[in-house]
This record gives sequence, C-alpha cells and structure tokens, in this order.
Amino acid sequence: MRIAVPQNPLYKPLLQKVDDVCEQMGWSVHRASAEECASLLLNNHADLALLSPLGYGRGVGKVDFRIIPEPCMSLIDYTAVAGILFSENAQEIDTVGSRTPNEFLPIIGSLLMREKYEVADNPLVFATDFSTVDCLIEEYPLLGNSFPSQIALDVGEEWFDMIELPLPIGLWVCRNDAEMGNIAASVKSMASDTLTNVTVQETMNRETDYLAREGQINFQWSDEVEQGLDSVLRLFFYYQILPELPAIKLLGRD
Repeated sequence: MRIAVPQNPLYKPLLQKVDDVCEQMGWSVHRASAEECASLLLNNHADLALLSPLGYGRGVGKVDFRIIPEPCMSLIDYTAVAGILFSENAQEIDTVGSRTPNEFLPIIGSLLMREKYEVADNPLVFATDFSTVDCLIEEYPLLGNSFPSQIALDVGEEWFDMIELPLPIGLWVCRNDAEMGNIAASVKSMASDTLTNVTVQETMNRETDYLAREGQINFQWSDEVEQGLDSVLRLFFYYQILPELPAIKLLGRD
C-alpha cells in the first residue's frame, strides 16, 4: 500500500503515528503538498491519501474514489485556520492574492468572497508584492505583515455563516481498485491517541465591545460533515472548478 499525506502541520492530529503504522503494515508513505497528494492518488502513484474536498473532487469522471469516513477534519465556525486580510487602501475587492493559490482553503475563501461580498469574478493571483492585491487569503499563523492594517475574516466562520454546516478540510480517500485490507482501522491507528474535537476561542489583544469568536475543529464524520462536503462540491461545480458534480462515495456504503 502506498499512501500520500500533506506536509501541512495542520493535519498533525490525523498523522501522529503514520510512520509507525506504515512500518508495521509494510506500507510506503510519501509527504507532499496537498495538491501533489491529490495528483499521486489520481494518477495511481498512491493507493490512499489524506485529501481536501478539492482533491477528492479531482477524481470525478476519472477514478472511482472512496472516502474512509472517520477520522476526518472539518471546521465549525471560527477556528483561526485560515483568514482573509484586506488592504486598507482597497476601494473595491478586484484582486485576491494567495501564496498557495492552488490549495483548497484559498480557493474556498475566494469563492466565499464572491458569494457573500460580490467580489469581482477574478481568479486567485500569486503576487510577488502582496501590497498590490486588495485582499489576501492566508493560512494561520499569518505570515509577515502584508498590509499596514490587517483586518481578517475567518474562512471557517464565513463558511458557517453562509452554509450553517461544517467545512471539511481533510478526508482519507482511497482508490476503489486498491487492496483494502483493514484500511479503516489502519487510518484510525495513525491518528493521535488523544484525538478529540478542539474548541477554538479568539484571542483579544485589547479591550473591545465585541465578544470573542468561538468555533471547533472537528475530527468525527457525521451526517452534517457529509452535507458540508456536498455543499463544497456543489459550489466547486457551480464555479466550474470541477467539470462535473462528484458523488460522495463512502467505503463500505457505496
């Protein structure tokens, strides 16, 4: 079994013991960007990968994927995982920048801007000088000081405000033609022994009349997470990021 996992430390709770499990099972593990993990699974260079909804959707019409439903990772309301920063000089939001414009969170953030704030229908750009863009989508911790005054929207919160469902960001996905074995038990064993949902509360740097925002990073599959995934895929299809609407297929169910 060949598996691909993202290098992003965000997914560490799901991958705490990945090396130990792979050594025990005789599996090989490849660490790469989220985009490359999806490409490895799509092109049959991996049998199992931890993917974003975008990576899962890339298989539509090409490969028969199955989601291993638990554990997974999703954002519920404010989570301080990704933010949208605005230039204080912007009059209108015509350009959206990102250091990782092909990754899931910047893409979903840009779609939220279009849906909620009537942002111009421009693609994400990779700008050498980020002071030239009207807003910047970053994963936390926010890097550098791109704007003199940083005013951040939280991607998880903006999604929950619009959809009222969790935003899935990490899914175990396998090819249906792979040798399964007891794959579900194996991916559970890769996670931290203390894997529990994490409550996130906004840190307030000064006294303010606003209440601190709260949310949760969730690691359990549920009907609500599946509905959230369906909403993401439908949004991607609507904007033709995906050419077809992928079906949600779960290992052992579909």
